[in-house]
Amino acid sequence: MDKTETFGEIIRRCRTEKQLPLRKVAAFLDIDQAILSKIERGKRNASRKQVLDLAGFFGLDTEYLLDSWLSDKILKELDAEKSPLRILQVAEEKIRYRTTPNTVRPAINNKIRNILKEFPAVEKAWLFGSHARGEDTPESDIDLLIDVPLVKEFTLFDIAEIQEKIRRAVNRKVDVVMLRAVAPRVLERVRNDLKLIYEVR
Repeated sequence: MDKTETFGEIIRRCRTEKQLPLRKVAAFLDIDQAILSKIERGKRNASRKQVLDLAGFFGLDTEYLLDSWLSDKILKELDAEKSPLRILQVAEEKIRYRTTPNTVRPAINNKIRNILKEFPAVEKAWLFGSHARGEDTPESDIDLLIDVPLVKEFTLFDIAEIQEKIRRAVNRKVDVVMLRAVAPRVLERVRNDLKLIYEVR
């Protein structure tokens, strides 16, 4: 199937392949044949019901026909815009955000907790950033703030190991920051974002 075909072109192709006159298909849809002609030429939009009816009439995959119909509508909206690709990219980000299930975040958080248990020096950990706010997408980084008392031995290699283990477990880039390394003004800026995820009791 040619995905570059418009909805109207698909309908016209199917109709001509079956050697059906406009009036016969129009009668099936209970519309004037002039309206069907405009739909085929992209001069008029079909309704969703008409799309579904035509899919059944021609024996076409419903999803394929709906995709063609909806993409035509989107293209018409973007025709007059200067940066249609940028707009589509923004829309894609919004779709990814909306389709990130809320159940995914708790599962990620549990994996992080289990990994932190392997590092006894870590007494507390907070999430911050988009994941903590529930605004992340599957491509978002995970930001983690950890508290390690000065009396406990902990090196940059330990931080790197935590980052790598979490990255592998959740398949996302991870940034781990030590609490004592954060400047007070920076900490104040992210304070409202902080979400306690781990604490040794």
